[in-house]
Amino acid sequence: MRGYTKMNALEFLYFPYTHSLLMGAVWGVVVGALYWLLKKDKRGAVIVGLCVLSHWFFDLVVHTADLPLTPFSDYKAGFGLWNYVVVTMIVETLIFLTGTYIYATFTKAKNKSGKWGLWTLVTFLLAFSFYNTFAPPPPDSVTILFYSLIILMGVIIGLAYWVDRNREVAQVRDITI
Repeated sequence: MRGYTKMNALEFLYFPYTHSLLMGAVWGVVVGALYWLLKKDKRGAVIVGLCVLSHWFFDLVVHTADLPLTPFSDYKAGFGLWNYVVVTMIVETLIFLTGTYIYATFTKAKNKSGKWGLWTLVTFLLAFSFYNTFAPPPPDSVTILFYSLIILMGVIIGLAYWVDRNREVAQVRDITI
């Protein structure tokens, strides 16, 4: 459905296993456990798991009432910020820049790729966000949308991986807030 909200042309009808609160908690535990298995870092695993769960709470603010609490419930929640373009752009950009600031503060570049790669990724993500908001709606083809999403996620994940491989955790003395 085109123009479902002022910010998003897609109408989300059924996604209980990816966007319900209960499954957000389940995915948080699964991803946190995988992180722990790979890194043996309990604190990091809890943080990663909570970040996964936080997705639902950030979505709650922007989505219309289409977020299920569980995969088995008909009740859906959402505050509908996506119906207000300017406010949405401000809020989402501030959240993104806050996350960028936290990441840039607690990590430091190992080399030029770590420095310029981070800002290239940030610029790409901001540009894509603005493009996604103001460009024409996507085609009605589910197949085209699916492959476009897979390619986009591959590019974003690849860039993020490359940036993170060229950065390291900053020592406490290196952190200035």
